[in-house]
Amino acid sequence: MNTRTAKFFIVALLFCVGLTSVSAREPGWTADDAATLSTLVANGQYGRVTSLWIERHGEVLYEQYFNGGDAMTHHNMRSAGKTVTGMLVGMAIADGYIDDVNVNAADYFEELKPFANDDPRKQDIRLKDLLTMSGPLECDDWNNFSRGNEERMYLVEDWSKFFWDLPIKNRPSWEIPEDDGGFGRLFSYCTAGVQLAGEIVERVTGRTAPEYAAQRLFAPIGIDDPRWNFAATGKAHLGGGLELMTADWARLARLYVNAGKYVDTKVVPESWIAASLTDYVRVDENTNYGLLWWRPRYRVDIESFSANMMNGSGGNRVYALPEFGVVIVISKNDFRDREAHPKSDRLFAEILTRLGLD
Repeated sequence: MNTRTAKFFIVALLFCVGLTSVSAREPGWTADDAATLSTLVANGQYGRVTSLWIERHGEVLYEQYFNGGDAMTHHNMRSAGKTVTGMLVGMAIADGYIDDVNVNAADYFEELKPFANDDPRKQDIRLKDLLTMSGPLECDDWNNFSRGNEERMYLVEDWSKFFWDLPIKNRPSWEIPEDDGGFGRLFSYCTAGVQLAGEIVERVTGRTAPEYAAQRLFAPIGIDDPRWNFAATGKAHLGGGLELMTADWARLARLYVNAGKYVDTKVVPESWIAASLTDYVRVDENTNYGLLWWRPRYRVDIESFSANMMNGSGGNRVYALPEFGVVIVISKNDFRDREAHPKSDRLFAEILTRLGLD
């Protein structure tokens, strides 16, 4: 996502209205639910959906493909791939390569020092700042004028140097002060910071991120044909662009529903799952952010839940709802549709209504 309006993709009222019938329905999923959903999607009600996957408690309830997609199609879910980079950070910590998320990020880039626009606050940037999109540098993909906008990063060869040479951001006096929600952090969507977090993983493990992911994350859960996008330098794009089949995206989300386990194999540490699905920074009035996981709120009857979400431009979504054992994958090609995210919100609400949430 690289537009300012992209951040308004969760509307609380939508979920309240969309789920008012949940308590009145019997929990379950019927053939009629599947048929109705297929008709709505095929008719373009929710945009150009290419695949839709719904599972509950490990059972696949719905798997359908649209607009030329099929089970073997590799979907570029754009920034949803950022969450995978976060998984690699968690594994590098578990493997002893990194102490914790509070390490100083600058310590891993001594050869780039002194940084341009150097400032003591740069030396205090933590890995956690990168994973929560809340660092002090002027990096904002939602602002086309930002020096740190991802489109500017792609134009240069050394992405790590690009990040470290950014100036400290300023908040103009004419802007209304942002509400940090009590977190003590301010959100700024920064792909360059996520790329840097992945670079740290590569530096400490001595392997490329695709190599480390293949061995440590993908192989244990049956993902055997991941496709990465690479820069001309050979560096993998770790802030988005990972291409996986729909079932593979579901496997990744399933880890976060099953406390890091795939079948009987522990893959991601449960402590990392818990840390990732914790609120650290406020995105807007309805959405918080974990460790590279979006945490929009929705309401079922009188209870409120966070829909842990991998999110990419075009309305691409991967949801992990551990409270209900639910995984949802929505792949789409609505990259130039301003309504891409609202349409995905409505599809999500429709799915939850039909599930009944047992």
